[in-house]
Amino acid sequence: MHIGNYLMISGSELLKEPELYRKYVKCFEMMSISRFLIKERDKYIQIAKIVELKYDSEIEILADMEILFFNKALLIDPTVRVLFDNRERDEFTFEFDEGEMEYLKYMGSMIRRYQVNEDYGLGEKFISSMLGNIVLHYNLLLNRSNEKELNVKTYNQERAYKFFDAIVMYHNINKRMSFYADEIMVSKRTLSKITKEVYGKSPKSILDNYIVERAKEYLKRPELTLKEISANLGFSETNNFLAFFKKITKQTPTEFREVFLGSSLY
Repeated sequence: MHIGNYLMISGSELLKEPELYRKYVKCFEMMSISRFLIKERDKYIQIAKIVELKYDSEIEILADMEILFFNKALLIDPTVRVLFDNRERDEFTFEFDEGEMEYLKYMGSMIRRYQVNEDYGLGEKFISSMLGNIVLHYNLLLNRSNEKELNVKTYNQERAYKFFDAIVMYHNINKRMSFYADEIMVSKRTLSKITKEVYGKSPKSILDNYIVERAKEYLKRPELTLKEISANLGFSETNNFLAFFKKITKQTPTEFREVFLGSSLY
């Protein structure tokens, strides 16, 4: 089985082969774990936790857990990415009716089917969309439990989402903040204010982080040279890309590639 940007597995499967957990921790950025309990007839409770493996990899694995390892590169939709990155906590308790429970079971079964699909690229696109739907679904559940409605239509939020869309489209063409400010029809000062309000980050750090994520995806493909990756990302010189990547990640592209390829599973 090819290991790319996601993997769903049960706690019982991991407990049978504990060495797999250590390998998966090296391959993925995030892990979501969940357990389902029956509250009463046609009512279910899910206890869930999101783990950022870079900071917390020592998690007790239980047999009845459902575990999804994934990389944030799958969260392509700007709205989904904002909701995920700006979550207020990492531990959740949800209450479902039978229909919602069946929906989540269906989602889980589809993820498992696609992770063994021979056409992994197609499967990854489908999983990206599905994971986005799950994030949005959970966000609606949170808002329902908190008795407040989701409102993503404010001016600043709309501008912030358009800024992220522009990054996705033009990150390898233009890296000037004035260009992106013009794209969403605001001043550079307003752009900075908007991204700090919505994302909690400066426009440049958002662009840099996105380019680094794209670079990591390219580096996981051993057939691509550093020169090709640099060109794909819009750097005029390979050395500029090397310096940029090391400045952000504290390791060279070659070091990142060696660590990843050394821990990749097939």
